[in-house]
Amino acid sequence: MNNYYFLIISGIQFIKNQRETKTNRASK
Repeated sequence: MNNYYFLIISGIQFIKNQRETKTNRASK
């Protein structure tokens, strides 16, 4: 039932990880 909710959460986590990697690369 909560598959849609899980997809949203995992999507948000993925976006956060992508932003973190971009900022880390830019700062270095």
